[in-house]
Amino acid sequence: MKTHFTIYVLLTIALFSCNLISQKQIPSNEELESRIKEMVTSGADELVISNLTEFEWDSLIILAPYTLIEDCPERFNIDCGSIEHSGIQHLDDRCVLVFLNEGQICTMVESKRHPGDFVPSVSRYFTPEEAIFRIVETDDQLESGEKWIELKVKESTTPNTR
Repeated sequence: MKTHFTIYVLLTIALFSCNLISQKQIPSNEELESRIKEMVTSGADELVISNLTEFEWDSLIILAPYTLIEDCPERFNIDCGSIEHSGIQHLDDRCVLVFLNEGQICTMVESKRHPGDFVPSVSRYFTPEEAIFRIVETDDQLESGEKWIELKVKESTTPNTR
């Protein structure tokens, strides 16, 4: 009886491990996140995402807080299973920047809404040429006294509806 139980446990562990391996999770690109924060707090007027990246990408999707990952295939024609661990569908303190190259996710950034909050908070596509944001200090302040900063799509940038 113990032998059957041991075999059952080992098979369960093996199957669980195979499932984890088959769904590769893409970690948040902390280096790019740091570059974005640095630029947002530097006093610059604009955040040009393509100036901060050192990898090839042709599309950026900014997933707003509470975006449902299961809606991504229909909405954006991509499988977001590899970034589901970000928890964006349950969180309001961050956006997820999903970088694509030839239709495949190549990296992502879990971007906290402070120091820079992407507004309006709507999930959408950007090309590298469109991913330019004005850095706007608002009159709102955090409890620490720091100003709230909004990252607004540059006016000349029109939405890419794909």
